[in-house]
Amino acid sequence: MAVVTSKEFNQRASEVLKIAEAEPVYITKWGKVVSVLTSYAHYQAQSKPQTLAEAFSSGHPAGSLTNDVEQDLETALKEVRNQSQMNVPDFVE
Repeated sequence: MAVVTSKEFNQRASEVLKIAEAEPVYITKWGKVVSVLTSYAHYQAQSKPQTLAEAFSSGHPAGSLTNDVEQDLETALKEVRNQSQMNVPDFVE
């Protein structure tokens, strides 16, 4: 996951665009994530029309996410929360 400040983005836009071809780039302002830059192909894949069943199923039967996928998702969310410096409650069971 790439994170750049808005100032860095303004100074190195072409470099950031190249990074965004491979992975989403989170752009921060005053320590908070304000934008995400991604490739057009990734955007199209994410915004393709879906049926309601497709939108809610995500291709996995209910509750079948593997521990690795669930752990990766939680790690990514923690990183975004740390970068944004937002007060997000931690819902630990």
